[in-house]
Amino acid sequence: MPLSHQEQKAILQKYIEAMPTFSPATTKILQLSQTLTASPNEIVAAIRLDPVLTGKVLQLVNSAYFSLAQKITSLNRALVYLGINTIKNLALSTAVMQAFETKNKELADLIRPSWRHSLATAVCTKNIARAANVPANEVEEYFIAGLLHDLGQITMIQAFFTTDPHNGRLTLEEEKARYGVSHNEVGADTLRRWKFSDEWIEAVANYCSPKTGNKLSYFIHIADAMTYRLQLNGDGEAGAPRDIIPDAWSVVGLSEEQVLAELESAHEQIEKAEIFLNIASSKEKVVEQT
Repeated sequence: MPLSHQEQKAILQKYIEAMPTFSPATTKILQLSQTLTASPNEIVAAIRLDPVLTGKVLQLVNSAYFSLAQKITSLNRALVYLGINTIKNLALSTAVMQAFETKNKELADLIRPSWRHSLATAVCTKNIARAANVPANEVEEYFIAGLLHDLGQITMIQAFFTTDPHNGRLTLEEEKARYGVSHNEVGADTLRRWKFSDEWIEAVANYCSPKTGNKLSYFIHIADAMTYRLQLNGDGEAGAPRDIIPDAWSVVGLSEEQVLAELESAHEQIEKAEIFLNIASSKEKVVEQT
């Protein structure tokens, strides 16, 4: 017998409630990133609370993502090159990737196209934000918002894997008919579990049909559609192109032509950003040398 919508929602709720919360190190870094007076020593001390994150910071600064001529072996020097926003994004990405970690190859294969699309959306969201003259210290946050916009889909793929598998390609209407809930709603619940801001929760919940008052949702809305229009989603390319609501262009302050011009090098940027995401999900151990 197929599960009722009430039973499906109970499975989802139980899965979300069981998801790990952020580590003390990640929580501390997020707090410090919001404080203009935070010192480099405070940030380094927070990173050192988590040996895994320490290793990932060193991996990133020495990766092809930055292509530095000299190897960096201390957190203090890494912070100089990376900056607090990049470290915050790495901490967040690591926490999220760890929460969805799986040893099941079939499940991992189901999730992979969703991560690829999320990464493409992250790159596009960041680029569009830069073109719209979003303050430099906020642009990286648009990258993370784009990366997390389909988190609900990944949550559903994992939660229903053994009961009524989600193939990662269902429309919102198909999700509602099958499970009684859409991935937008599930994504919002997942971010709420991790105590994200109301702005981000609302942006993820409404990016398919943005609402006035949440500008971030419009940026994600356009970026998400552009990944399909420009075929940026890789081997997992699937689904019909998304329509962009007419008022989205005026809200972000850019024309369609300006956005297309800004995204001309998106393919190359996505390949580079994959380095960032691979480091966030890797298990390689790197030890700081002082």
